[in-house]
Amino acid sequence: MIGNIVPTVRIGYIWARPIPSRETDTQQAMKTVDALAAEGAEVDLIVPESRRMRAGGLAAFEAELRAFYSLRAPLRLVPVRGVEPGRFEIERPVHSLLASARLARGRYDAIYSRSRSTTVLCALRGEPTVFETYRLLGKDNPAFVRGLAALARRPNLLGVITHSQLSADSLARAGFPQRKLATVHNGYDPEDLQPVLTREAARAELRLDGDRILCCYTGHVRARKGMTALLETAALAPEVEFLIAGGNPEDVAALAAECKRRLLLNVRLLGWRPAAQLRPLLYAADVLIIPPSQVPLHEFGRTVLPMKIFTYLAAGRPIVAPDLPDLAEVLAHERTALLVPPDDAHAAAHAIRRIARDDRLAAALARGALDRSSGLTWRARARKIIAQIETWRASQPSPGTPPP
Repeated sequence: MIGNIVPTVRIGYIWARPIPSRETDTQQAMKTVDALAAEGAEVDLIVPESRRMRAGGLAAFEAELRAFYSLRAPLRLVPVRGVEPGRFEIERPVHSLLASARLARGRYDAIYSRSRSTTVLCALRGEPTVFETYRLLGKDNPAFVRGLAALARRPNLLGVITHSQLSADSLARAGFPQRKLATVHNGYDPEDLQPVLTREAARAELRLDGDRILCCYTGHVRARKGMTALLETAALAPEVEFLIAGGNPEDVAALAAECKRRLLLNVRLLGWRPAAQLRPLLYAADVLIIPPSQVPLHEFGRTVLPMKIFTYLAAGRPIVAPDLPDLAEVLAHERTALLVPPDDAHAAAHAIRRIARDDRLAAALARGALDRSSGLTWRARARKIIAQIETWRASQPSPGTPPP
């Protein structure tokens, strides 16, 4: 309970990856747990117990997580001892098995997980289970979706939450029942963007050139994120300074070597920064960019409706992004962003120049982005998830009723 709020739903969120981590999926999971708790759900975060956790104590580990992910609500950790992370990553299925086996029957209204193995084990065990995914599993792993569809005939597999309609459509085409699918887009944390800064104040804080055209990208910098297209855009717009914030040290080093090979003097690699330090960068930019490439979506399928887009919108800055079906779910050309043909660096460079040269267009896009961000917070998302879980629970057949 939070204060005098009676929990609306009891959720056991099983997470199998090491935390804290700079990986985006851990941020998404922690922000989701935090928002669910803030909205009145009683949430246990069931995580692998690590040596680090045992050495420093649970309270210290909770404090570290709260600071790392900027969590607002009380955090209820339930550690499960298993296998320490290793090169073969067997700790994930082991944690799924141990965590599901430890669950007290009837303790939760829903077991919630992004892990396929956890979902299957908990559903087979008869626990009310919700699976969340961003992936196009109907395309990438149709056999799993067919198995999940068979499990969906059980009333206790409540349903699947997807991060995009594209993902939901993929599951439906592979045979998963529509009635147990719900798309709930990710969000942003308004506190991560406070205080709001003008472009000029942000540049003064960062000691950036007040007159230079700045294009900012935040996020991982692996090749599969479309960085080649971003560098090609930078090469075609030498008058624009590209600020790239994010990435693990080895990935940043590889990108720096590629910038050197291409003789790109207008690209600055800032490395990974916590959310609070990204705020002035977003406000200082003339343009916020998603790499203009279809590689992340179509070749790797590991980036579907990137989470950064919600923070970009809330920053109220013009956006340039590729015209792809996932991004089109939240972006509208010449209303919230300029959408360009994927893998067309010339079009992306032209879009950046259009924004830089047309103050009226830039202002309109900024207003449109900010307006679009309304209702896309993590807490708004949590309210939708809670409501969806309650709807699924209410629609479960009575004992003895044959499945549809």
